[in-house]
Amino acid sequence: MLKRVLAETSANPAAFDSMPFADLIRTGNRHGLLIPANH
Repeated sequence: MLKRVLAETSANPAAFDSMPFADLIRTGNRHGLLIPANH
């Protein structure tokens, strides 16, 4: 789901196809798509 949202909102959706999971999480966090752990 995160990968799909990042791809849909990016100018270069193909960049997320080969991105490692950890990088997807970091990118999603930078875009404010993740809920904080203390929430």
